[in-house]
Parts: sequence; structure tokens; C-alpha cells
Amino acid sequence: VDHHHSHANKALRVEDYGMGKVWKSLEHECFELKKQEYLYTLCVLKDFKQDSTSLGQWEGWQSSGVMSFTKGAYCHIGVNRSVKVKVQCGVENKLLDVVEPSTCVYEATFQSPAACIPSDFAESEVCAAMV
Repeated sequence: VDHHHSHANKALRVEDYGMGKVWKSLEHECFELKKQEYLYTLCVLKDFKQDSTSLGQWEGWQSSGVMSFTKGAYCHIGVNRSVKVKVQCGVENKLLDVVEPSTCVYEATFQSPAACIPSDFAESEVCAAMV
């Protein structure tokens, strides 16, 4: 057992993968968004960064469609940075937007087929038109 590695990443729980383990396939995937002068990187179930600054480590699902990342880099106002990522259904995995509604507290929007419930794809013509 690699003890060093287990300290670096919080052990994931079964519920982190979601219903039917839909998020398991994205566990080591990272998605980038360039916005203004910053490069935001979301690594699913792992961490979230603004350039090299940590905005948070994976904490868990705050609710069914919101990922919570906490304990990011210390911020001058005396808190650690954190991010809430709203997940929405989409045909491709894509980090759509990142905003900072209050100092060092971020909100992001991520779209993924993993966020779609089967009924979202009931009308296959709609999906074909989106490709």
C-alpha cells in the first residue's frame, strides 16, 4: 500500500461516483477554461485550480447537482478558497464558466453527459441536432 499517496488524495466514497457510478469514468479527467487572464482547471473528484492556485480540494456532493471543493489556498481575507460547481446535462464534458461572487468564494458551471438522467436522451433527434 502506498501510504504517501493516500494522504495526498482524500479517499473517495462510493457515493462520490453518483448513481450507477456515472462519475467514475471522469475521476482522473481535468477540464480547462481560459477566462480573462486566468486558466481554471477542474479535475473531477479531485481539485480545482486558478492557474497554480488551489481553489479547493474535493469535499463531496453538496446536493445532487453541486460539487463542493473546499480547503483551497489561504486568502487575504482570512479564509481558505472554495468552489461550488453546478453540474448540468450536456453532450460533452466542458467547464463552461467560473465566477467569484464574493472574495475567494467561487462558483463554476460544468456540463457533462454524466449529469444527464436517461430521460434527457429520450428524444434522440434532439441530441443528433446538437452534435
